Amino acid sequence: MATGSTTNATPDTLLGALRLQCVEDIFQRVVSSSSDSDFQEAVSKHLGKLLDFLGYKEGGVRSRVMELLMHINNRLKNRPEIELPVSEMIRLYSDPNASAFITNFALIYIKMGFPRLQSEEQNGLLPALSRCLIHGPSHHQPQLLRLFVSSLHCFTLPKEGLNQLQKEAFGMIDSSNLAVVIRDFLIFYMLLPYLTLPPMDSDPNISIPWGFSSNAYRRVRGETGVQSEILERDKQAIIKFAASGALPNIGDVIAVVLIGCSDSRHTVVSVSESAFKLLVNETVYNDIHLIKLLYLLFLGVSHSFAVANNIKEEDRRAPVHIRTKLKIFPFLLKSTAAPNCLPQAFQAVFECLFGTTPSNPRLKYYACQFIHWICACAEQKRLDSLAPLLLNAMNKLLTQSPNSGSAATDGKLRGLTYLGIATLVEKVPRIVTDDSAIAKLFEALSNEDSDTKLSVFESLSTISRSLGQLEDGSPVRESIEKLLLANFDSDEHLVRKMCIRYATSMFPATHVTSRYLLLLSCSDPKPEISSEAKRSLRSCVVRDAVGSSERLDLPSFPDMTEYLADKAKGRVSAGLGYSVAVGSSDNPLPFQPSTYIESLLYLRMCLANDAGIQVAVDYDLVSVEHLKSETPILSRYVTDQIASSDRTRSALSEYLLMASRVVEGGNLNWSSDPIGPYLLLELVALQPGFFAEKGQLVANACRQVAISSHNEAARTYAAECYALLRCGGGGRPLTDAEVVSLLGEAKSRSSLAVHGTLLTLGYLAYHSTYSVKAAGSTKWKEVAAFLLDKTKCEEQLVANAAVIALTSMAVCGQLDLPTGDKDVPKGETDKTKSKYNKYSLSKILISRISNSKLDVKYRNNSAHLVGLLPTLESSELAEYISEKVTELTSISDFQVQFSLGEALVTCCLGDESPCRRNVWSVAYSRVRPDADVSLAVSVVTNLVKKHMNLSPAAKRQIYAVWLLNLVKELGHHPALQEILGKVQEVFFRDLLDEREFNQDLASRGLILINSLAAGKDKLATDLYGLMLGKRIVLGNPSEARRQLFQELCFLVNTLNRHEMAYTLIGLASHNKLEEFAVDRSSLVIDPESLAKILPRLYILQFDPIAAVRDPMVSIWSHFFSDTRAALSRHLSDILSGIRADLAGPIARKREACCSALEELLRGRGDEPPVAECLDELWASLSLVCDDIKESVRKVAVEAINAVAKAIIRACAPSSKLGEQTIVKVLPTLIEKGLNCSVKQVSSVAVVTVIELSKSAGQLLKPHLGDYMVALLEHIAESELLVDSTGLSSLAPGPGARENVDNMRMAMARSSPVYAALTSCVSYVDAGNVEIVASRVCDVLKSPTSLLLTKACAAHLLVHLQLSVDADLLAPHRSRLIRVLLQGAISERSLMLKRSYAAAFGGFAKVAKISTLDKMFANIRKWYFDSEESRFSVSLILLSLSRNSLDVLKNNSATMVPLILYAINHDTPHKEVWEDIWSEVVVGSETSITLYKEEIITFLEETSQAMHWPVKQGVAQTLISINNRVSNKEILSPFLMLALKMLPSKYWDGKIKVLLAVKELTMSCKDSIKTNISGFPPIKDIIPLY
Repeated sequence: MATGSTTNATPDTLLGALRLQCVEDIFQRVVSSSSDSDFQEAVSKHLGKLLDFLGYKEGGVRSRVMELLMHINNRLKNRPEIELPVSEMIRLYSDPNASAFITNFALIYIKMGFPRLQSEEQNGLLPALSRCLIHGPSHHQPQLLRLFVSSLHCFTLPKEGLNQLQKEAFGMIDSSNLAVVIRDFLIFYMLLPYLTLPPMDSDPNISIPWGFSSNAYRRVRGETGVQSEILERDKQAIIKFAASGALPNIGDVIAVVLIGCSDSRHTVVSVSESAFKLLVNETVYNDIHLIKLLYLLFLGVSHSFAVANNIKEEDRRAPVHIRTKLKIFPFLLKSTAAPNCLPQAFQAVFECLFGTTPSNPRLKYYACQFIHWICACAEQKRLDSLAPLLLNAMNKLLTQSPNSGSAATDGKLRGLTYLGIATLVEKVPRIVTDDSAIAKLFEALSNEDSDTKLSVFESLSTISRSLGQLEDGSPVRESIEKLLLANFDSDEHLVRKMCIRYATSMFPATHVTSRYLLLLSCSDPKPEISSEAKRSLRSCVVRDAVGSSERLDLPSFPDMTEYLADKAKGRVSAGLGYSVAVGSSDNPLPFQPSTYIESLLYLRMCLANDAGIQVAVDYDLVSVEHLKSETPILSRYVTDQIASSDRTRSALSEYLLMASRVVEGGNLNWSSDPIGPYLLLELVALQPGFFAEKGQLVANACRQVAISSHNEAARTYAAECYALLRCGGGGRPLTDAEVVSLLGEAKSRSSLAVHGTLLTLGYLAYHSTYSVKAAGSTKWKEVAAFLLDKTKCEEQLVANAAVIALTSMAVCGQLDLPTGDKDVPKGETDKTKSKYNKYSLSKILISRISNSKLDVKYRNNSAHLVGLLPTLESSELAEYISEKVTELTSISDFQVQFSLGEALVTCCLGDESPCRRNVWSVAYSRVRPDADVSLAVSVVTNLVKKHMNLSPAAKRQIYAVWLLNLVKELGHHPALQEILGKVQEVFFRDLLDEREFNQDLASRGLILINSLAAGKDKLATDLYGLMLGKRIVLGNPSEARRQLFQELCFLVNTLNRHEMAYTLIGLASHNKLEEFAVDRSSLVIDPESLAKILPRLYILQFDPIAAVRDPMVSIWSHFFSDTRAALSRHLSDILSGIRADLAGPIARKREACCSALEELLRGRGDEPPVAECLDELWASLSLVCDDIKESVRKVAVEAINAVAKAIIRACAPSSKLGEQTIVKVLPTLIEKGLNCSVKQVSSVAVVTVIELSKSAGQLLKPHLGDYMVALLEHIAESELLVDSTGLSSLAPGPGARENVDNMRMAMARSSPVYAALTSCVSYVDAGNVEIVASRVCDVLKSPTSLLLTKACAAHLLVHLQLSVDADLLAPHRSRLIRVLLQGAISERSLMLKRSYAAAFGGFAKVAKISTLDKMFANIRKWYFDSEESRFSVSLILLSLSRNSLDVLKNNSATMVPLILYAINHDTPHKEVWEDIWSEVVVGSETSITLYKEEIITFLEETSQAMHWPVKQGVAQTLISINNRVSNKEILSPFLMLALKMLPSKYWDGKIKVLLAVKELTMSCKDSIKTNISGFPPIKDIIPLY
């Protein structure tokens, strides 16, 4: 029946029965497992099969499997140490054909089994676990990810990092979706807070942390949450995992790490910050995917965005915590892509500034910084459209009340906001459509705290530069104009200062309102503000078409005058006037005094500009004399305008009214500046008729100022102004009564009144003569007599005024005095019977001029007067005065000297003198060519003759002054052209004088001669001859002046243009040749000629003699405005000149070349001209550094330092000429640097060579042999310089010599030279290893090499064998081993022995067997040779034991007996032998037993030696063996050896043999008794004792 049922069964039924039977078998095995190990084995073997059976429902297989699985689960719950087959479960889970039932159970056992695995196993399965996420359903991902993250602490990063295969194993490279899933989970996990929370199901209203959505928090947290300690551990593991490169996108890694940097646990932050430093770079900052991810974290998902994109509320992410935002923002501030990621960038700004979520001051501060960054990096098109939004945001932030953070923090934020507004305006200027934003900034400048005010000030400054000059009609311009007018008088000085900035930068120089504002600011109480206002009035410079000159751009005179007049009236009517201390308070000044004076001066500048006069840029430095020189042009212009332009005529009238206020009230107490009265005087003098008619009321005020002001200049100007107004009007003529009245006043008033009255009389006489009306008074002779009497007044002020008045009368011809007699005997009167005549007056004046006790002004004015006395009819008087004046050679004051020179000119010219013109209306003109200048020629000839007679220096100076005046006025005249050559010789002679004043006079004179001479070529040739010293004896000039002219001659000769001598002399004296009428062609040199003189001229700028150096600097600056470009073009020529002079015989030139070279090479080195000659420069400078002159040596050291830096730059790998340069330079550095006997040179060479080892890199490879040997030899120099006595005192004792050597070696190895030497080992390759090994070997075996050289060479070989491939050293190792071994044996220095032995130990492991055999064969011989060689053997064997132990062990049979013997024989070095023994043998007894025969043989041979200490060592060794061996049975041969040593005569130390026999006999007593092992009977032994 059973058979029938089996026959009717289907195949599926049979398979089901078989599966069920299999399950039952597994069930029995699992249930019957009594121990945990059996259970683990059964589960590991069958769990995978059981899960496979879950796919079958027939025959009750699945239900039986479920029962078994329940049993397994129950047993596993309480046994966490039982491991599961996780890898099999992962395979089943990843099987795409597996049913959901199997997949679910596989996941359960993966979750259960993965934590049970060892760390190594978990680490190995992490890639497979991550790939499960690809195949599993999405609802399994949170469980797998939590398991993955919780196991990351087992992840170990290989030392070499993850390779590509290991990275691909995680599956994220192949699956971008998997990378995103893992990244998001890691980010969420990093955001988890350290909180102890109840299960999710227990509290459905649990709060969601920052950065999460509700669903994300549930997925990451799990059901029970994560403990704080485990969470901290997992976060550290995540950082390490992400930084390892497992995540394929570096942006994802940075996002994870940034969140870690904001963690609240220090350990996580520390790991994250370290990883961030290694990962971050410029590319990462601009990763757009990373930037978007960071914005998502920063902002979260807003409600509106979620609705628009159909995102569920439970999936809407919240922003991250403020702590995380504070880490993200600095990253965004370094990204140029972040500002262009819109609208997220703006959302981040607004969220931080005005968001509903809590913020903090630092975050707002970052937001303001980000606004700056947006302005700097955002695309212009996007920024243009969104700029108003940013501006409104910053304005809104400024209007908020400061309610967060400390006051300092809030102030800092506000300051940054103000700067942000400026940055935005700078980027988008059109955003300023009115003055509202600027007005708010001006208001803030008054109201903010002091620190914030600086930010506001900077913001306003930036805006002013950004907006620039506004166009006419612009609404912004009009509103800003009103804003400035409203704020210029603010109480806050920064507001006033900013008003000046805006008035200057935003309005053209012709804008009258802004100029008015600047004028008002000139009276600011803050000096820096008033000074800036004055500078701003003169800041707009306009160049002419050629570009050679510049002038100020100014408003038109009528516009400016009308505006000022209108504003003045408005201010007075508004009660804003300035009440003068004196005068009526009903008529105050419209402006403050300084503003008023500045306004007058500015109007004068505008008038001069309209007249076509080139207004100087530095107008404040212009003298009154210069202003007077412009009045003839102004006079013609004003005359024309009065006749043709009603507007200008009206403006001039207003200008007169304004100028008249400076004399209002009778004095100038409200203004100490006399420029005001001068401007009034000048204005009246431009058109006396017109202004006199309008200014008669001003005349009385001027008269009052002239007699009462305490300012002398003001009295002078007021007196002349009164005279002009009185004589130039259309009223009544000047009457005798008025003149008599003035004379009466001059007799009775105070000195101030007398001074003013006398000046008034003189000016009345002067201007009445030039007036269109006939002079009405006939009292001028009386006036002259009165003035002549006053010249004797003891009060210098009065006397000086009398002289000035007389000079004014003399100019216009009103000083009507008789000529008189030239020679009048003493006690007799002149035939004219008059009190004064011209001869007598001239004598009086000349005597007063020569009186040094009198005031200089008085003497100067007297000189002017005496020159005006002669006329055309009085030639004899002129000759007399010129003769007497030229005798005044004792005057030392140079002002008086120049005044006398002018007097000579006036005296010689008579009525033709330019001084006799009306200076207000007649322009200066030179003397006519047909004028009679015979007297001038005679005077010049006489002065030249006196000068050439080798007069004293003081007299030559005054002669030169007078000649300069005469040449300046009359040099163009044909009569003087003939004697200009003689005058030139005079000036050249003074040019050689030591006194700078004389030199300056002479150079000016020569320049004038060059500009005035007709025959320039002949004069230039003569001057060149004078410079060469060929034509005249130059006297005895100083060596410095002689050197200067030698160099100037060289330059002129090189240029082959003699006329250049004048130019060079002028420039050498620091004169601005443009001030003279010099032909411009003489100031220009063609490029070819410049190239000829450039090298020499450049070197001469560094001449040690200041008299040569300073002139050459002046010449250079004239011809070469761009020094850097000139040097670059002519670098090769300059270097050639320097090299030539460096080797020259003149110390001065060598010193100059050194200084020039140092400056030339600054920042240079890789240019071809420099690189090609660096070796020559070094060689030359190495000699100059040992110059006989100390100053030369000093600058040479500085120059060689510059050459060293140039060498380093030229030999850098980035240099194109590096390879060529190092080929030329390195031999020179070694031969004439390191080996140089000059200490300074060798020191610089050492530093250079060390730097080359760092910078030259691969370029050193071809020269490595010479380079290393040179460094080795240089190290030995420290051995020669170190004081052995001093070192011995630091290391006293019996081994002092060795201690000193060791200290020297330590010093050498710690030196930078040794560091450079070892760093070069990395450059040894197949191309240079032969020469390196050969050269080092030569150093080692050279008898002339010094101690430290050899020792360092040996240590260098240690570095070579460690760093260089053994195959490269193979051809040279035999030679090196031979040299090292020989040195270790034969060298006397113990330190050197150690060094050789240490190097030998490393090479022994690659030595040939035959070489080693020879060495070991000689070891015993060397050991017994001497005490030194014995120590050498110990060092050799010690080095072998440390570096080549296998070599030593391979020869143990030979070496063990020797080592054992040496331990007991070589007592001084016993510790060394003990170290060797411990390294070679495994155990003493074992080794002695193993090598018993070899030891006995060695000891027997050694015992035959003739030296008793050797025999004693054998006995001591036998005792040691007895002590080391516990198995006494093996000692019988050693006892026999000891017995054999007894039959001999007594020798020193034989007692040791007896002790050995004793110890061995005691140990072998049992063997002796039984007569075994060949022992002789006792009766035969005893007689031996």
